[in-house]
Amino acid sequence: MNARNWLVGGLVGLNAALIVAFCAGRMSLTPTAQAQAQALRGGHYMAVSGTSQQGGVVYLYNVDTGVMGGYIFQQANPRNPVPIVPRSISQDIKRIKRRMR
Repeated sequence: MNARNWLVGGLVGLNAALIVAFCAGRMSLTPTAQAQAQALRGGHYMAVSGTSQQGGVVYLYNVDTGVMGGYIFQQANPRNPVPIVPRSISQDIKRIKRRMR
């Protein structure tokens, strides 16, 4: 019985530690995650995010218009994202097709 009590107590302790870690992670949302949620409101977008040693980047592609833009989040100043100049992917594809002829 003593080993079973230790097992149950250990599992309860492990679950408590996981709950605390999960709640702490949810309370400290990164600016990248917040920016993704705000940018995806009101449209048909595809989003791709990534990170590097310098910071993170979120690319947003508007499916309706074919325009791609995004934001760069620098580790030194994560609250002030740098916008990426929007590009019209559909216009770029048309240009490529014309050059390939």
